[in-house]
Amino acid sequence: MKKMTFQKISKWFLTDTGKNFCFYAAGTVTTSVLLCNFLPHTLLLNQYKDLVHLYKNGFSVPLTQKLEERFQRALDLVEVNPIDKHLYKPFFCIGFDVMSAGSSYSRFGVQVGLPSNFAYETEDMVDKYKIKFNFYTKPLRVRLIIYSLISLFGLGTYAMSKDMTQLYYEEKIDRQLKQTNILFAEGGKEYYNKLLERNQAFRKLLGREGERLYSTLGNENYLFRNKHIPLVQRKSFFEEPLTS
Repeated sequence: MKKMTFQKISKWFLTDTGKNFCFYAAGTVTTSVLLCNFLPHTLLLNQYKDLVHLYKNGFSVPLTQKLEERFQRALDLVEVNPIDKHLYKPFFCIGFDVMSAGSSYSRFGVQVGLPSNFAYETEDMVDKYKIKFNFYTKPLRVRLIIYSLISLFGLGTYAMSKDMTQLYYEEKIDRQLKQTNILFAEGGKEYYNKLLERNQAFRKLLGREGERLYSTLGNENYLFRNKHIPLVQRKSFFEEPLTS
């Protein structure tokens, strides 16, 4: 039942309505990705800064006076135009790497995140107690769950995109072949019929492995994905009368 439902959904994606849906969905995703990259550096710059700001006991940690002075000297060393200096605003960020957001070409300016260890003057200023007990590290279980979810999402997105592209081009090629010459229509019908017969034979010869790989009709079985248009559907397409 689940397999038939999935095949119906796959067939729907090959219709004009399904193709239009894919087109608009792709446009929406593309626009969303662009906005996700644009907004944190412009309209949502302050909100992004609040997100990556270093906090202690619920309050943001202010930049030290000495580090502020060093930052201003750094701007002088890289010869930033004095008129634009007010656009560069440093703050303490989480982590151990320097980060930046925004642009000096926009009115929102640039937020430059500096790690808290930049404020250390001597080794005695380092809180070795917390380092010893590894208090800054996320629990292994939490990190494994996060990494697994990210990996699954990336793999799922890749598989879905690849399968939808494959289905689209298989349908397009079959349609072009059928419309090009009547010989291709007859050849396609015979070709897919032979493939179905071959798979049915494999199903019987291979026993349980064959039942896992092929259906009783000769289609290839897939657990989660739909890598190709079902062979029965492709054969039926070539058996249908040619329409102009």
